[in-house]
Amino acid sequence: MFSAFEQLVAEAVAEGRMKGDPRTIAQSIWAATHGVVSLMITKPYFPWAEREVLVKTTLDAVFAGLLKP
Repeated sequence: MFSAFEQLVAEAVAEGRMKGDPRTIAQSIWAATHGVVSLMITKPYFPWAEREVLVKTTLDAVFAGLLKP
């Protein structure tokens, strides 16, 4: 399953849409997404921002550093 995601990232890098090592990029995206979702699940008492907005903001920040202009 993860290998399919890594392959998509590799294709984006090969097309010049992302910069960096595909394996590292895929793991970074996975870790950031997993991290924010895991925190929301394990810390339900924390005053989280609206879920979809928080996840989107996290992914926007990750992709801003990875996508080529």
